[in-house]
Amino acid sequence: MNTFLGITGEISERELVPSAIVNADYLYLEGYLVTSPTAKAAAIKGREIAQAAGVKTALSLSDPNMAIFFREGLLEMIGTGLDFVFANESEALTILCTATTCIFYSKTII
Repeated sequence: MNTFLGITGEISERELVPSAIVNADYLYLEGYLVTSPTAKAAAIKGREIAQAAGVKTALSLSDPNMAIFFREGLLEMIGTGLDFVFANESEALTILCTATTCIFYSKTII
């Protein structure tokens, strides 16, 4: 399977509409955004806006390779925690488990 991200690879904080985020019930972040520095920054800023407004936040880890090759960036997107994380077992274990973070992030993600 191949994924085409279209315009999302070019998204930046300029495209965020804070009023739309604060009036939403949920903010869903796609894990593939981590592959672009500007898109990752937009995702983090969107999460910050949502959390400050009490909007529920969710992230999809997207693919086991995202968790392997972009782990640190995904953890930046997760920040101090999210309401929901969508992942399969392989993605969850990859993002959760190192010698020092397995317990901390499992409290955040599970």
